[in-house]
Amino acid sequence: MFDVHATMRKLAERRPIFHSEADFQHELAWQMRLDCKDICIRLEYRIGGSSKREHIDIIAYNNPTFHVFELKYKVHLMDCEYNREKFSLRAQGGDDVSYILYLQDIERLERNFDKCGPNVVTYPIFLTNFLKFRTGRDSYCNIIEGQKLQGLHRYRNKSASLSRRYVMRWRDFSTVTCNGKSRSFIYGIAEPVGA
Repeated sequence: MFDVHATMRKLAERRPIFHSEADFQHELAWQMRLDCKDICIRLEYRIGGSSKREHIDIIAYNNPTFHVFELKYKVHLMDCEYNREKFSLRAQGGDDVSYILYLQDIERLERNFDKCGPNVVTYPIFLTNFLKFRTGRDSYCNIIEGQKLQGLHRYRNKSASLSRRYVMRWRDFSTVTCNGKSRSFIYGIAEPVGA
């Protein structure tokens, strides 16, 4: 059985920081392959039959179960070196629109996979070094720890409508040292209630 939290722990040990969301996507897929040699993994999988041109970040399958991932990676401005590799992260995702984009990922997962049955498990993962997403401090963010998510959510001109009920759960991912200061990364997953 696949354990997303065990995979994220192993990934954090190997790669505690990423250059971009695409880098995170690639390394998460790589970690899944390291953990399970016979798993099939596809990146940016085009959803067949969809009226929109939609792609799913990662689909991993090992008959009969499909694991479907949508990822967000939103970070503070950060320049540091880890394991002799330079990371120059540009500031993005600190505004509250990031939470609605995350909810739109969940909405897309629901729209395309909810009727597929128990052999399809979805994982909307939000990785960030903005700790306010966990606490809500200095933010109108609606994805804080323990937040219940369901129904219509709006922010500015964007919206997401969730048909299922979720509760937001955050976990520590990693800590890296940049210019003598420790910077923490956390990840959140909207977990279905009653699943």
